[in-house]
Amino acid sequence: MLDFVLENVRMDWLVAVVIAVIVLLSVNKYSAGATNELRRDLHQRTIILAGLPSSVLTCTIPQLAECGATVIVLHPSPLSILPLINAIRIRTRNDDIYAEKCDLTDTDSVKTFSDNWNKSERTPTGPSNTLESGQIRRIDGVIFSTEYDGYVGARGHSEQEEEKRVAAAHLFLLSIMPSIAHSPNSRDIRVIRLVQPFYSAGTLKKVTHGRVSSVNRAGIKALKAHALTRYLQAEIDTAKAQNVVPEVDQTRQSRSNVHCLTVCPGFVRDSCVYPLFSQWGVLGVLMYYITLPIVSLMTKSAVEGSQVVMYALMKEKPGKGVLYRDNQIVGLPKALATELGNEELVKQPWDDAECIIKKTKRQFRRKKEMGVCASKQDKEGKSRSLLIDKQLEDDAKKMRRDCKILLLGSGESGKSTIVKQMKIIHQNGYSKEELIGFRLVVFKNVVDSAQSVVLALRKLGMEPRSNINQHYADFILDFSLDLEPGMSLSKDLVKAIDSLWNDPIIPKLLDRSSEWYLMDSAPYFFQNVDRIGNADYIPNENDVLRARIKTTGITETRFTMGQLSIHMFDVGGQRSERKKWIHCFEAVTSIIFCVAISEYDQVLLEESGQNRMQESLVLFESVINSRWFLRTSIILFMNKIDVFSAKITRIPLERYFPEYSGGADLNKAAKYILWRFTQTNRARLSIYPHLTQATDTSNIRLVFAAVKETILQNALRDSGIL
Repeated sequence: MLDFVLENVRMDWLVAVVIAVIVLLSVNKYSAGATNELRRDLHQRTIILAGLPSSVLTCTIPQLAECGATVIVLHPSPLSILPLINAIRIRTRNDDIYAEKCDLTDTDSVKTFSDNWNKSERTPTGPSNTLESGQIRRIDGVIFSTEYDGYVGARGHSEQEEEKRVAAAHLFLLSIMPSIAHSPNSRDIRVIRLVQPFYSAGTLKKVTHGRVSSVNRAGIKALKAHALTRYLQAEIDTAKAQNVVPEVDQTRQSRSNVHCLTVCPGFVRDSCVYPLFSQWGVLGVLMYYITLPIVSLMTKSAVEGSQVVMYALMKEKPGKGVLYRDNQIVGLPKALATELGNEELVKQPWDDAECIIKKTKRQFRRKKEMGVCASKQDKEGKSRSLLIDKQLEDDAKKMRRDCKILLLGSGESGKSTIVKQMKIIHQNGYSKEELIGFRLVVFKNVVDSAQSVVLALRKLGMEPRSNINQHYADFILDFSLDLEPGMSLSKDLVKAIDSLWNDPIIPKLLDRSSEWYLMDSAPYFFQNVDRIGNADYIPNENDVLRARIKTTGITETRFTMGQLSIHMFDVGGQRSERKKWIHCFEAVTSIIFCVAISEYDQVLLEESGQNRMQESLVLFESVINSRWFLRTSIILFMNKIDVFSAKITRIPLERYFPEYSGGADLNKAAKYILWRFTQTNRARLSIYPHLTQATDTSNIRLVFAAVKETILQNALRDSGIL
């Protein structure tokens, strides 16, 4: 083939083609701009994307989701983007992506969103996949593109429409400033505004003569947006963000944690180049598609344009009030730099936006005054609206009598068992159908635990004393459980488990339990394996309490204790689940923190080098000293006291906590662990400790009688009675 080409194709032509391909690829690579290589862990961080529909912002959503961020997408019609949101959730395995209704070109829509956002108890304004009620008002980043997408030079837009756009965008910025300006200084917050790449053709000075082209109009708009960013940064740095934060001396600079940045994604085809052609109508659109091969070589895709947005968000020290393009801070021409150095010129776009907002408010008041002469039908509608508002207010007062309890703690500390006890004690227990639903869970626990025993024997170099049990160990390890409805454990498996568990080597294996993992309920299930293996087996409540299934997400349980209506939230305790806790932190009456005190000698399943008790101490410290729980009572459940009392005589506590000197005394050991937890209480909150055995219903019933008084006292204090 190569010989044929060499004989029939002129070498100079071939060289020219190769050079042309290399040049075209180089041009395309250069036009695509720099890619973002930076990464940050964005778990428990909330990023707002405003200004959709926007191709560049749309491409940032999956990138943010992959970093673990909670993403709030503002869109004029949230229902239209739900398929996109759900697809990104599935692809990135991040459920914390939400759509809220907000049109950044409409002041009424922005005001509705901002009023709802700044309420103490939020209510969703969008469809079912919007934020849950009670989502805290934390903001770690805002990215908006009102000056970028689909808009070049304002041709086709009246002056009134342009004023509405400016007022809505500025009102949105002001509405989120309370959440940003009063955030802790330790929090790194980014406010990123996208602008078009025509800023070099703009000016901050008023143009009073001559014809202004579309490119010049777009440049003026982009440069004014950058001036707004710089002025906002200056206002935040002086702690004086236009009546959002208290007035202070202008000359006093504060160490702000907020970075306001202007970002130019460059010439993105569908967001910037296509609108430039489309302003000439059908002919312009036709020209665009004819020249599309050339345009594609010399412009960016939306994904390529989003790289600089992610870079500005990820960069550790991005600067303040600067303009980014292609992952670099842009140096503006001398004339524009001089204009941006003029305080009066930089302040003018801010003042203009403020004037437009005031003008919009005056127009709204005039319309409201004209409503006095409304028809009888309108007055009846207003009366109905007032009745609805009154009903909503009454419902809100009723809600204040509800008590919200969070169950927090590390994995396998007994939180879900507490929830099961609440169902038994306060909700008439489990029906027969619900008990049958736990059959497969119990079967899986039995088989998994038996296989853990066999693996531990081999890991530690032990062998069953009985020859038949050596055979049974191989049988158990090779057994594959087929979880089908109506199935039962095979008789051979039941016999093998029962025989192996009674082998003389097992007590010696349990003495080294800190070197391997076995769920706490395994001995109970092994002792009852004959009953569990019956064909007509139905789990009882004790089986359900001991059945172990990993909690994912957030589970809400509602019940009443006397006059109190309790909303109890159980959350997953594994590290991968803790990022979801933030959705429950609003308006909490009490926290029940569960710690398995028997796990002082064990390590995490997700990190073998981390002691479980040390992990619980770190987690408890972060919870009790959180600023969200300054008025919350902390109820400490020192759980699994039954396992702890049996273990303390075999495995010394001082082996893992050398400063402990109380020996095998149960009371001294429990007091020492309680002391370690109380030492983390820098916030000086009230801690109410209880020794619990979550699987013992009578114990939990007694404990919750005392807990009820604690919760009631806290509820009365919050209502102002105490």
